[in-house]
Amino acid sequence: MRIRHVLEHCLLILEEEPPSGNSAARDTRWVFLGSDPSGVDLEVIAVETEGGRLLVIYAMELRPRYRAPYAEVER
Repeated sequence: MRIRHVLEHCLLILEEEPPSGNSAARDTRWVFLGSDPSGVDLEVIAVETEGGRLLVIYAMELRPRYRAPYAEVER
């Protein structure tokens, strides 16, 4: 429920290249930044499947690397 809420109500979506040095990670990542229903800021990372759907591969509380861009759009 928390992840779905962020995907549906995110304030910022970032596009990131796959991590270098990992030949298995070929897909562009979509980073969704937003708050869950209780107000906790989260980052949710997804890739697009061949069928055009999003597959969430990672979710956690917002890390410092995303704080500045997230704070910018919160204003």
